[in-house]
Amino acid sequence: RSIEVVGNTTADPGDREDGSDLKLSLSRALESIRWLSRPELPQRLEGAALQPAGRGSHDPMSDSATPLTRAMNRRVDFIVHIDAAPGKPAQLR
Repeated sequence: RSIEVVGNTTADPGDREDGSDLKLSLSRALESIRWLSRPELPQRLEGAALQPAGRGSHDPMSDSATPLTRAMNRRVDFIVHIDAAPGKPAQLR
């Protein structure tokens, strides 16, 4: 079992094509993993089960037409991968 921690960004009209949105989204994922792995949490998640990923603005939940819809795209998704049977992984989203 593993948890994919995926950072996302918004596609602002002023975004550059220099990859900075991918760096930002990966940074979001890594910061979420750091937060979940804090030693003071009574039931913290172990880092080995958490896999960071950054998708930039490539997987939007909404268009980026308004400040609210842009905010919806600035998020972190947690995708839990469960091995349902040997050789047949199941994915919950």
